[in-house]
Amino acid sequence: MQARIEVCPPKICVGQRIQLSVNAAAKNIALWQAFAPRKKEIAQVIDPGFHSIEIYPATYFDRFDPTAEFEKWAAVEVQAITVLPSGLEAVQLPGGLYAVFLYRGDARQAFPFLQKIFTEWLPQSGYCLDTRPHFEVMGPKYKNNAEDSEEEFWIPLRRN
Repeated sequence: MQARIEVCPPKICVGQRIQLSVNAAAKNIALWQAFAPRKKEIAQVIDPGFHSIEIYPATYFDRFDPTAEFEKWAAVEVQAITVLPSGLEAVQLPGGLYAVFLYRGDARQAFPFLQKIFTEWLPQSGYCLDTRPHFEVMGPKYKNNAEDSEEEFWIPLRRN
């Protein structure tokens, strides 16, 4: 499992959010179905891709509980916040150190990949998980549930 370690500058994103758990995949699908068509309403979008953002409670990773809720965003990165379309919100992601993992495959099958990051890569990395937001960048090679889809998982880190 390869990761690149990167310092990410602060980001401003605009999108929609919900509370959900790992067990609530249908809510995540509904979030994206509601948000994706609205992208064209957002001013100053930086790139054509999407950001999927997870903001976890501070104790979320202490013990895995598939029913524990976190904040999930469907969003795009913007240069600045101008006027927000009705029903959309802004979220600011603080900059910092991240491990970036390229995932290739069906997005529905990403859970084992993420488990390996947290149970194998992270304990051996010399880094600890930080409490900043996690996010995925779904760029031009992202094809949702296709086997040849690509997306990047950005995991916040701090040094041990």
